[in-house]
Amino acid sequence: MRQEAINNTTFSTLFLVALEVELPASDFSSLNIQYTGVGKVNATYMAMKNIMTFKPKVVINFGSAGAVDHDISGLVQVSKVIQRDMDLQGLGFELGQTPFEIGEDSFVLEDGSYMDKSSIRPKVLCSTGDDFVSETPKIASEIVDMELYAIAKVCSREGIPLFSWKFISDRADDNSPEDWENNVKTGAKEFKKSILSYFL
Repeated sequence: MRQEAINNTTFSTLFLVALEVELPASDFSSLNIQYTGVGKVNATYMAMKNIMTFKPKVVINFGSAGAVDHDISGLVQVSKVIQRDMDLQGLGFELGQTPFEIGEDSFVLEDGSYMDKSSIRPKVLCSTGDDFVSETPKIASEIVDMELYAIAKVCSREGIPLFSWKFISDRADDNSPEDWENNVKTGAKEFKKSILSYFL
């Protein structure tokens, strides 16, 4: 996607975030920040609803994520997303593969490096599922979340470019719930400094 497709006009860019605590809209009144709620079903519904309402040129997802790769920390850009909890291996399908469907089972996201104040931002593979991960998932990925795959599928089907950044709030282990509560608010500060300044 060309850089010119994004501009600073109000609401040409739709920001989708799971929870208000991750990115309070009240702190960024000039941006169109909408909340999806938690999980793939909520994210699918709210992504579609907001795309139909606002007709954005671009969608940007931000939120917290757990790191399966413990060398990853801070703010990362997602380059590709897969679904980790679609499991019909008993019918001969691969883990993560949606059966009897035309279209991708993984989605490559747009590269937003030109918006980023950091020139060395890690680009990672994210797996999405309807569970808060506290142990290594069966399907390989570097980070885990609960909404991005659903948003990516809607954007892909609707032909809307999607960018995503995630802040690592926990290590996808036994300490994840406590770590998430302690770290979730920190991500908004880093996202504002590194990415949102492009729009403000």
